[in-house]
Amino acid sequence: MILPFTLLLLCGLLIAGFLTQTHRGQLSERWMEKYGFAPNDLWTGRLERLFLSAFLTDRKSSFFQAMLLSFALVGATEAFGGTWRAVLTFWGIHFATLLLTSLILLPFYHLKIPFAVPLSMTRDVGPSAGYFGCLGAVVFTSSWRWPASSLGVIALTVFFFFPPQPGEDPHVKKHADSAHLIAFILGCASCMVWPMKGLP
Repeated sequence: MILPFTLLLLCGLLIAGFLTQTHRGQLSERWMEKYGFAPNDLWTGRLERLFLSAFLTDRKSSFFQAMLLSFALVGATEAFGGTWRAVLTFWGIHFATLLLTSLILLPFYHLKIPFAVPLSMTRDVGPSAGYFGCLGAVVFTSSWRWPASSLGVIALTVFFFFPPQPGEDPHVKKHADSAHLIAFILGCASCMVWPMKGLP
């Protein structure tokens, strides 16, 4: 089965990985500052970062993880729901998740609440919001949709409260964990409006 959107996404990740050298190392600060997305970018109108940041990964392990999970989860969404379903699920949930996480922070930022200021300025990259949205859609299409989706929400919520790994930026972790949870829920919810067929 040919999966044009999945293949196009993988090509974009592959090209970005080689351009930034994250297929074999760490993303440089220059690339992160130029194309990474922070909630503050939304408020200052740098909306292109919503799109461009999805193709970048911050290190070698993230690059290969993004390739593998995009192939598996976006590919499954495209296989069972069709190309347009995969495009709208991946990009729609990616954009919606970044917008939601930014807007949730906005009032706390303007009130100068201590935790909100660094979070709003912290940049992150990667396609994980999109493929976690696809994961939610795939899970909710299965015959075990309610127990599986509930378990997914519980697991992602618990993971949010895990401490960061040694050397991991705690603000980046909070961004990523909250985005994964929101994206998964949106992916599940999308199937209530636009069901996919074909999963056992």
